[in-house]
Amino acid sequence: MLLSHVPHVDRADIRGDVTALNDPQRLEARYKADEFLRSLVEGTVASTGSDFLRALVKHVAASLDIRYAFVGYLLPESRIRTLAFWKGDGYLDQVEYGLHGTPCTRVIEGKTCHYAQDVQRLFPHDQDLVTKKC
Repeated sequence: MLLSHVPHVDRADIRGDVTALNDPQRLEARYKADEFLRSLVEGTVASTGSDFLRALVKHVAASLDIRYAFVGYLLPESRIRTLAFWKGDGYLDQVEYGLHGTPCTRVIEGKTCHYAQDVQRLFPHDQDLVTKKC
């Protein structure tokens, strides 16, 4: 179990810390994180090299219940070359593409991103989003 918040016994008031530890939303989030990591480890433990990357993207997609997942290599001039690419029902060929105007730009900038809907509207210049019906 992932645990990042432990009460300190020497503090004057530990009730707030104990309450935080028992918060159902935090417990559920930690349980989901544990399940996600367990699923990734179980799904990739026997793989190495490119087989590992392929197993990784497949299990990330399944664990997060998403259609697309990929691992890519950052190239000069703000380009990405995929090393493993999963699309819901199988692997896609590896591609190379420019980052400008794509959701990946924010990731490369070090930001955590999640787009549950309207991805095409948010990134209108990314033609792959239209092709993949995101």
